[in-house]
Amino acid sequence: MIDNLPTDPQTWTDDQLAQSTIQKFNHTLELRNQMHIRVAMRVTSIIRVGMISIGGLVVAMFLLVSLLLWKFQDMVNAMTTMNQHFSIMSDDMGKMREMILKMDQSMQPMPAITHNVQTMDQSVMAMNQNMDMIAAKMINMDYTMQQMRANVMRMTNTFGGMDQAVYGIGRDVNVMSQPMKDFNGLRSMIPLP
Repeated sequence: MIDNLPTDPQTWTDDQLAQSTIQKFNHTLELRNQMHIRVAMRVTSIIRVGMISIGGLVVAMFLLVSLLLWKFQDMVNAMTTMNQHFSIMSDDMGKMREMILKMDQSMQPMPAITHNVQTMDQSVMAMNQNMDMIAAKMINMDYTMQQMRANVMRMTNTFGGMDQAVYGIGRDVNVMSQPMKDFNGLRSMIPLP
C-alpha cells in the first residue's frame, strides 16, 4: 500500500501518513519477531548441544566408575601383595643388620691384637731380618683391618638407613592401601548388578 502513496511525504494526507506509519510499524514488528525467532532457535540449539554434552559426560562418568569398580578388587589385592612383600623385605633387612652388628662386634678385638703384635715386633726386632718383614706385614694388616672396620661401620650405617626407608615404605603402603580397603568394605555393602 505504500507503493500507492505519492513519492513526496509532504503531500500526504493525515490518513496516508497514519497508514504509512502503521505499515512501517507492522514491518518493524515483523522484523523484530523474526529476530526473536532466530535468537530462540539459536538458544534452543545451544541448549540441545549442552544437554547432549552433559549426557555424554554422564555416560563417560558412568563408564569410568564401572571400570573402577570392575578393577577395584585387583588393585586392592595388588596393594595387599605389595604390603606383604615389603614386610618380608623389612624383616630380611633387619636380619642383615643384626648380622652386620655381630660382625662389627667380632672385629672390635682386632686393634688390640695388632697392638700386641707390634709390641712383640719391637722386642724381637734385633733377632732377624725376616722378623722385620713380618712386622711390616702385620702393620699392613692393621691398616687393612682398620679399613675393613670402617667399611663395616659404613655398611652398618647404610643398612640402618635402608631399614628405616623400608619401614617407611611399608608404612606408606599401609597408608596408601587404607582408602582402597575402606572403599572395598563400602563396596561390599552396596549390591552391584
